[in-house]
Amino acid sequence: MKKQAITIILALTMIYSTGQVVESIGFKGGISFANQTWEYKSPDFANKMDYKTGFYSVLTANFFKTKHLCLTTDLGFVQKGFQEEIPMTSEEFPEYISSYKTYKSTIIYLTFSPKLSANYNFDKLITYAFIGPRIDLQTSYKTDYLTNNFSEFNTTVWGLTYGCGIEYRIKGIGILLEFSGYPDLSAIMKEEPSETSAGLKITGHSYTISTGIKYYLSK
Repeated sequence: MKKQAITIILALTMIYSTGQVVESIGFKGGISFANQTWEYKSPDFANKMDYKTGFYSVLTANFFKTKHLCLTTDLGFVQKGFQEEIPMTSEEFPEYISSYKTYKSTIIYLTFSPKLSANYNFDKLITYAFIGPRIDLQTSYKTDYLTNNFSEFNTTVWGLTYGCGIEYRIKGIGILLEFSGYPDLSAIMKEEPSETSAGLKITGHSYTISTGIKYYLSK
């Protein structure tokens, strides 16, 4: 995983260093909303976990810009996972639910997403939409559950990034507000049915709402 992360960082550094094609560089930060779907094979049913919030922080660059199209790359960190409300009972009255306790599982990924972005300008106001592939590399994991059954999570997850945003440009500075969706194409974990396992496939989905600032290299 470290080799993959270094490769991504070097690739983005090369893009940044090629000033002829880079239109702007910047930073985006905001909130992530993530959950997971657990699909069991035997018996056949799915359990969709509750959304949990986390952080989202990336460096961004736009390059190869035409009138209405450009390529965009984002590299940074996003916090994903899920939460679940577990009913609590007492020894005295085990048949009654006395309260609920929220258990959270948190995964932090190094995320890299090259995207094709289409934009339309209204003077200083720019609207845009984008879509592209994504790779997430797991950097850390923690859970509130007493037993950790999630050690077999895949450290590399492939997916898509899509979304839209609005930017207000003042000379060489752009202020933006952006919404993004992050569906996973590969499973976070996949376990085939066996004598000791019911079979389980875990996939994730998340959204981010972020603000950011961009600096245009060519004003």
